[in-house]
Amino acid sequence: AYGGGLYAAYWSVYGITGGMAGHDADQLSYVDDSGILYTGWNWGCSHSMAQLVGYHPGDQEFTTFCSTDCYPDPPGLKMNHLTTIQIADGNCHGLVSLQLGQMAAAGTGWKILFNAEDTAESEAYGIGFATAGGGATTSVVWLTNTDGSIERDPVMARLGTQDPELYLVGWRSSNDGAFHIGRVDTAGTFLEGPEQQSAAGPGWNKRDDSFSTTPDNSVVWLEGSAQSTTLRLYRYKESTIFFDDFESGDTEQWSACVP
Repeated sequence: AYGGGLYAAYWSVYGITGGMAGHDADQLSYVDDSGILYTGWNWGCSHSMAQLVGYHPGDQEFTTFCSTDCYPDPPGLKMNHLTTIQIADGNCHGLVSLQLGQMAAAGTGWKILFNAEDTAESEAYGIGFATAGGGATTSVVWLTNTDGSIERDPVMARLGTQDPELYLVGWRSSNDGAFHIGRVDTAGTFLEGPEQQSAAGPGWNKRDDSFSTTPDNSVVWLEGSAQSTTLRLYRYKESTIFFDDFESGDTEQWSACVP
């Protein structure tokens, strides 16, 4: 992520010396426009299963989110590697009941989309829509009401420049491969959908940071599955999903989330 004259890089690390040898965590570093390196931290969430980082132009600050199976206790969704947003079940050996999706800027702070399973150690209901960071009050609302065992691969991006803001959200159900797409407001209330699409699409790949907001305030994403000879570009605009098939050059459209 870039902002305020700095590039932020956030990634998993593996300890090879001292007390950290054989353990996993994450590291945050910054590089300024002159190429000077600064360290945010060398050893954060552990085990760090996934990381997100963004710069909020209004709040003028970087914020990170991780999913950790162990440290700092309790496991789950953490902000800036210390603040708990959602508790999850973790075994400190690479298993955790919460998977990160994407982050998108709110008026202040961030929205974070994730999926989580309900367990004896953590209460969860599938797809979570969290608010955190900046001057925002930390909260989580649930876009589904399940035990979270089948919801996977959540994606999200901001729609337009309205205030209060709107978001396009989606996820995949693992039992049938179907994709689910909807439009929510800043409180996580559905304004359209969620509408179930078939396993054939419009879809996206696993944990690939899919949805992106464009300058014309639509949302786009790419899909190119393993061993496929086709790369497909989707665009959501005015409640319709269009796609370009780069193999054939045809342009078609899917109707989705029609008011």
